[in-house]
Amino acid sequence: MAAAERALLALLANSAQCALKLGEHARAANLATAALGIHVCASEPALFKKVMVRLALARDASGDADAAVATCEEAQLRGLTAPDFDAIMRKAGRTSVGALGDGHEPRMFVMLGLRLSDGAENLARIRGVVESGSLPHVDRRDEAGNNILWGVLHALHGAVEPSANGGKGETGDVNLPGEGCVPTLAYLYAAGADPCQRYDGGKTPLMYAAGSGHVAAVRATLDAMRARRRAIDAEARRGGGDAWTRCVERLMDHPEDPESIRDWVDVADDGGWTPLMVALMTRDDAPKENVGAEPTGERDRLAVLAVARELLDAGANPFARNVDGNCPLHLAAMSGASEPAVELLRRCADPNALLSLRNAHGMSAAMVARRVAPNSGVVGDLIAAADGCGGDAREELEEDLRVCKWEAAVGAVGAANNAAIERIVDFEGEELLATPWAERECVFAKCDAWLSMCGFDDLPNAPRGEDESANKPLSVRAFDAYGDVYAAVHAKIRDELLPRCVSRRLDVRDPGSTPSVADCARLWYVSGGERGGEDVASSPPARFVPRAGGVVANPRCFANDELVYRVLPRVFAFAVPSADALSAVASLNLPVVEMGAGTGYWTALLRRRGVDVVAYDAHPPRRVTKAFAGGEATFFGVAYVDDVRECDEDASCLDAHADRVLMLCRPKSPEDVEGGDWDLRCLDRWRGDTLVHVGEWSVNLDEDVDDDGIRSLDLEYAGAMAPRVSEEFPRGTSALNLPHGETTSAGFQRRVEREFERVATIRLPNWPFARDDLTVWRRR
Repeated sequence: MAAAERALLALLANSAQCALKLGEHARAANLATAALGIHVCASEPALFKKVMVRLALARDASGDADAAVATCEEAQLRGLTAPDFDAIMRKAGRTSVGALGDGHEPRMFVMLGLRLSDGAENLARIRGVVESGSLPHVDRRDEAGNNILWGVLHALHGAVEPSANGGKGETGDVNLPGEGCVPTLAYLYAAGADPCQRYDGGKTPLMYAAGSGHVAAVRATLDAMRARRRAIDAEARRGGGDAWTRCVERLMDHPEDPESIRDWVDVADDGGWTPLMVALMTRDDAPKENVGAEPTGERDRLAVLAVARELLDAGANPFARNVDGNCPLHLAAMSGASEPAVELLRRCADPNALLSLRNAHGMSAAMVARRVAPNSGVVGDLIAAADGCGGDAREELEEDLRVCKWEAAVGAVGAANNAAIERIVDFEGEELLATPWAERECVFAKCDAWLSMCGFDDLPNAPRGEDESANKPLSVRAFDAYGDVYAAVHAKIRDELLPRCVSRRLDVRDPGSTPSVADCARLWYVSGGERGGEDVASSPPARFVPRAGGVVANPRCFANDELVYRVLPRVFAFAVPSADALSAVASLNLPVVEMGAGTGYWTALLRRRGVDVVAYDAHPPRRVTKAFAGGEATFFGVAYVDDVRECDEDASCLDAHADRVLMLCRPKSPEDVEGGDWDLRCLDRWRGDTLVHVGEWSVNLDEDVDDDGIRSLDLEYAGAMAPRVSEEFPRGTSALNLPHGETTSAGFQRRVEREFERVATIRLPNWPFARDDLTVWRRR
């Protein structure tokens, strides 16, 4: 705001000079007068001097000698010198004014306001200095650009020597620091101090008064601004021209308030901060540990509310934004200022729009409150306000809070991973970091963090033997104690933590998945917030991922893959079980052979239900210990049953199990689904009648694919189409390049549909972009 004012000031000053050269003296005076009305004018010495010179010359050329002399005297009293001022004064037979007495410096008066402005005795001192002429003009500035008003404004914040009555008011009550300076402030305004001038950084007197927490200082400043408005309007009425036109336009905009100062109340500093924003932040002298708790004590809390109300009454805009994109509601949330937050929403014509505003990091006020001041009560107030808004306001606010919960959750899991790395380096040596054992230790640490979040960590350790591998991982001990902890952790993540902006497609060309503005902001926040252009270009918040069905949250920007999808499925199972699915298998009342059992998690759950299960895997799980730290890596490092057998590549082990149900639970991993036919070999070797499949199933196997069921991916084509999915079986897959899905081959699905009849379908809980079902098939 201040930068824009400086540019406008320079334009008006130069335009006034052009008008003078063209002989348009009245227009030059109007332009210079308009320039003086810009708040930043007095704080820009070079431009201020040019404007005053041109105004004096314009009035002198117009024949108004008295006005020209008055302009010169005003400039000289403020400490400005110029040959043009001296010439006009000599022409009128007047002597120059404004010289300071011997031994006086402007800085002395600044310090007078800063140190001696509290109480009646100090007010009398300042009154004597001003009225004696020792200070030629009340707004006279020192070399740093400060004046006596600046000193008093700073004294409001408590940097002041107390008066003789010991800092007590007339009634004997102890005042807030700086409260005794308010009468001095009011006197300086009455003596001609400009309430709209600017100081370093573009700050205005109203900002200092609002930040002090003294509502009386704010009222005094607002009253002085209204008085200045009346004076400007009277001058415009006398002079006519553009100034009077602007005055009439303002009166038409606010006929109910002829002295409206709305445009001045929201004047912002170089950082975009308005007085209302300053008021809503915690007082400078407040203990930092109080931020986000009880703001700064009962009296300060009420003072902040009173100041906010005063500014809102004067027309302050609750939608104003600073350079960080924060509006007043963001700052109230940041300070834990509950009552002012409620007041802002009550005064706002569209509270839902205010609740929805995002700062430069993509955060709403609710997100700021949840992250910075979670115990302040502001979050609850914002939820209540959202309830009052109706529509989807409550849902959107809760989605914001979910983003914060997700951030905290992945932060805890990431911290556990980092602690595991540090532990390995400190106690085992950095050379072990690249080993399968270290990798497994980090996976276990991350999994343990998720289990702890769900309350599954309060378990006794198994007795420690000579071999430390005798200690079971927390996931196994939690399973032994509670049963299906994987489903519980999955439900916690999907239902309470995972934001929708991370867990769904965001294709703008598909109306069904076009992201909202709010989701885009959340995506921006969880991807790192405000980042540089090169960083965003190298790692954008969203990108095209064929297997996820199009444009989705960029896995590189989030912790999903590293902290969730590469952890929990490896520790438990690729497919998440459900009670209905397990019951469907148990109700068959037949023994089962599971091929591709992995950790044996589904086998263990079925055995708990009394099902006779034989489990096989090409790479049975084993715990990698430090003794074999350099050995060959195995994908699964934990087992929930101790008898997962190794099967041959030709699945010949199935020859002996024709009497059993064949269960294939995501038998092909995403890494090998594009090659090989292990699932088909299982069908070839097995001669039984009942098949259980857990995984995805294609909507249309006759799509344009090659012999292996792979569609050649045209990125532009695939990015423009939505995945072939349905809400009824077959539900299809999110993968654009694999119409048959990631869990079994197209050939397997064709053969099953040809040779078997589906007799049962159970929808399973799914991780984002997966569409797994449990289906039961009978041989035709």
